[in-house]
Amino acid sequence: MSEIKFGIRWPDFDVPIDTGTVRTFIHAAEDLGFDHVTTFDHIAGVSDESLGRRSHFPPEFEFGETLTMIAHMAGITNSLGFLTDILNVAYRPTVLTAKQVGTIDLLTGGKMRLGIGIGARRVEFQLLGADDIYEERGARVVEQIEVLRLLWTQAPVAFDGKWHKFPEVALNPLPPQQPIPIWMGMGWDPPPRVLQRIGRYADGVLPPWTPGEKANEIRDKIFDAAREAGRDPSTIGFEPRINLRTGTGEGPDHAPRKTEDELAEHIQGWKDFGADYVEFKTRQCGLENLDEHIEAMARFMEIANSILK
Repeated sequence: MSEIKFGIRWPDFDVPIDTGTVRTFIHAAEDLGFDHVTTFDHIAGVSDESLGRRSHFPPEFEFGETLTMIAHMAGITNSLGFLTDILNVAYRPTVLTAKQVGTIDLLTGGKMRLGIGIGARRVEFQLLGADDIYEERGARVVEQIEVLRLLWTQAPVAFDGKWHKFPEVALNPLPPQQPIPIWMGMGWDPPPRVLQRIGRYADGVLPPWTPGEKANEIRDKIFDAAREAGRDPSTIGFEPRINLRTGTGEGPDHAPRKTEDELAEHIQGWKDFGADYVEFKTRQCGLENLDEHIEAMARFMEIANSILK
């Protein structure tokens, strides 16, 4: 197994979105040896009442649009790659997404991965005028993947599908990666149809699990689905995440932080699992400012390097 590469999540909600903060964060990530930066994707803060359940991104939270954030970060870094974790593509225009992500890949020298999800919050479909596709979003994403890969690798190309119909068009210049890797997210307990979709179409997986028996079990199911689709399971990558905060929730409340021993246990667990990448998240655990986030990033990499040496 090749050595794990580590990504760092932009600390959504916790730090100001301004050019100085972003620049300091990107330079710290480079200096500490991170491979890439990840960003999350939601359009607007939503109340519990509007969502119909607890909101993980209430109205008072501040966060940027993910592809815009990456485009800005790409102009700062000299070495980092980028991953959307995750872009809710189902409510986004597919051809526009292909052009945006293709342009980022071009300007980063082929260092972009597109992590995608189908979207779980109907209110965001309503916000973007896509409420009519909500119930069919899973099937639409499958067609979106086909369209994205065609537009990134062929010019010109036409398409005639259920949700996408267009004459010959070209999104020149084509991106360096042919095609850009598409990684797929999932919930904690994914139904069989999700595992089938990932096994059939994904270049990689963005799981929410912690290392252990459940992670191994779901990985094996994804590999079985890949074999059924005639794919080599070894071509599917994995990028699990390690949260500095304890637990798996993503709510507005600050949670206690993992100890250094717990971080080391998770890093070792993902090494044993065979993960290609690991994402580290520092948000929502009471860190007071960007300096404290960077201190946590530095300690994480010290622990990681001691395990991987």
